[in-house]
Amino acid sequence: MQEERYWLIAYDIRHPRRLARVAKCISSYAWRLQKSIFEAHITADTMAQLEKRLNAIIRDDDTILILPICACDRGKRKICGLAGSSDPMQDSCMML
Repeated sequence: MQEERYWLIAYDIRHPRRLARVAKCISSYAWRLQKSIFEAHITADTMAQLEKRLNAIIRDDDTILILPICACDRGKRKICGLAGSSDPMQDSCMML
């Protein structure tokens, strides 16, 4: 069984309809940190499923960045002024 790990997902989507579809898709796997940045705590297999779903939505002029985050580095994070985050593990201050 695979271990869950943290992932940072950011996107730049050109068309508003695709942007909404991408955000909705990612939201089913991750929580929003900013308008176009999410954090997930899922396995690599689950991330591969998410990537497959996203690749079916995006076009050549869109970009999605997916970064794995090790537990050590995630523990060093600081978030400042994150009003309204749905992060279940939200600190009062986080910096990436």
